[in-house]
Amino acid sequence: MKIKTDITVVGAGPGGTTAARLLADGGLEVILVERKNEIGKDIRCAEGIDLPTVDQVVGKIPENLISWPIDRIFIDYADQRISLNAPGHGVILERYLFDKYLAQLAAKAGAQIMLECEINEVNLKDHKWFLSGNYQHQKISIESKAVIAADGVDSLIGKMAGINTSLNPRDVYSCAEIKGDISGREEEGALLISLDEKLFTGGYAWSFPKAGGLANIGLGIRGDAGGKCAKDRLEIWLNEKFMGVPRLSYLVGAVPAKKMEAISTEGMMLIGDAARLADPISGGGIGPALTSAQLAAEVMIKLWHKNELDKTYKYDDAWWNGEGKQLEQRLFLRNIYIANDKKLLKPVFEWGMKNLDGKHIDEFSADEMLLGLIKAVPVLFKMASSIVPTLMKMVFK
Repeated sequence: MKIKTDITVVGAGPGGTTAARLLADGGLEVILVERKNEIGKDIRCAEGIDLPTVDQVVGKIPENLISWPIDRIFIDYADQRISLNAPGHGVILERYLFDKYLAQLAAKAGAQIMLECEINEVNLKDHKWFLSGNYQHQKISIESKAVIAADGVDSLIGKMAGINTSLNPRDVYSCAEIKGDISGREEEGALLISLDEKLFTGGYAWSFPKAGGLANIGLGIRGDAGGKCAKDRLEIWLNEKFMGVPRLSYLVGAVPAKKMEAISTEGMMLIGDAARLADPISGGGIGPALTSAQLAAEVMIKLWHKNELDKTYKYDDAWWNGEGKQLEQRLFLRNIYIANDKKLLKPVFEWGMKNLDGKHIDEFSADEMLLGLIKAVPVLFKMASSIVPTLMKMVFK
């Protein structure tokens, strides 16, 4: 089976479906391929996202796609808890429905969706991409002038195209998560972040609330943490914090935390987890997937009409000078934290108890928090001479 198209999008997660929709809206012929037999199936995600990002990229979404609004946030360390009010900032999605909704929008825009289509070879010849694989038990070959790779953290498309997508253990969070019923507990309906420099090495544990008293309960640790794996550490935390909670599902996964040298090559752009564009601190991937998809589509359409698909590096430049700048700054801070978590966690949390507990999240900005911490925490103050100049270079480069 042979097909010709303008652009092929590989991967039908939030990034891929969004890119397909925007490219089709831009007048291009788009094929969206997905290796699974159902969009939204086997989601490896805690399902949280901030509403402004959804509004910006997708628009107002139907209420049935939102499982629970994030109104309260708890941050635990040892036997202490910081409580924050945060209405209107974020939601926990029903990803199973959300992904299908985005695919529906892509189809309405004119994108052709092909399920059970797995690409196992890509080649660039005469400025065209040739993608080969299997489509519903038959061989398929797609000739495409451009490609958007949105095939997630396990991405092979970029690698096959010659882009260095490799990850060292330190560049990854290893994650494990269950869905449990926490009805009647204090944490019901609240977003919980739990910190422990020994158990959650370089990461944290979470409980993300869902409707009906359910919650996504999991943790992420540094890939090079050593010792017990994420699954075993999750069991320890569940026995400490959520003893007796019924477990309705279980999953494991990985979250990338790395700035790649390139997120494009001639006629191809990588987005979302395929480009390692997850939040290095929170681990959130839906937001960066949506915003990178939006930018990739915008740049691709411009290059298409100028017949300049060999200049996809403009996507890299636009990303790292725009949305990606904040991710780069957060990656820098994440690496500082990882190198000093045993020194930082306790004094930083104590500062939070004194200055943040009981407040609304809008009462302070990230800049105000950072400056307050540098002034109040001796370890951070000593490190400020190297941290601040580096951050300033990132901001004004």
